[in-house]
Amino acid sequence: MDYTIADERKFRELAYKWAMAWDKKDKDAFISIATSRIIADYTDYPAVGVVKHCPPDDFVNFAFREDRLGDPRSFTRVNDTEAIGNWQVRARHVRKFPDGKTAEWDSSAYLELCYVLTGGEWKIGGLRPHTVLATTGSHQEVIGQF
Repeated sequence: MDYTIADERKFRELAYKWAMAWDKKDKDAFISIATSRIIADYTDYPAVGVVKHCPPDDFVNFAFREDRLGDPRSFTRVNDTEAIGNWQVRARHVRKFPDGKTAEWDSSAYLELCYVLTGGEWKIGGLRPHTVLATTGSHQEVIGQF
C-alpha cells in the first residue's frame, strides 16, 4: 500500500514532535501524538530489554524520569533577545577522490544554537558543537584540500 506526500509530511512532523517531546521530557507533547495504547519494544536494547504495552501516560512515567535520557531544559532564555538550545545532531561526510577512493567521517554530538530576536523574528546568531557522542572515521581524511 502506497502513502501520499501529505502522509509523508505528517510522518516527518510526528517524528520531529516525538524528538522534541523526548529531548525535553514533555509529557503532554508526547501524549498528544500517541495512540491510546503504545508498544515500546526495547528487546534489542540490552540496557532496558523489555517490551511495554501500555497507555502513553504509563510510558512517559517510565521513560521521562529524571534518571532517563533527554533533558527537560532543551532551551534556556538568556535575556529578552537571546536563547540557547541544544540539539542532538549527526553529520555524515563522504568524500570521493579522483582515484575512486572514498573517505568517510560520521560524527554524532550535541549542537548548541544561539537564537537572537532580531526585528521581532528569531534568527540563529551562533552555534557550538560539543559533547561528541560517537565518531567513526576522521575529519582529516575528508575535509581539506588534497
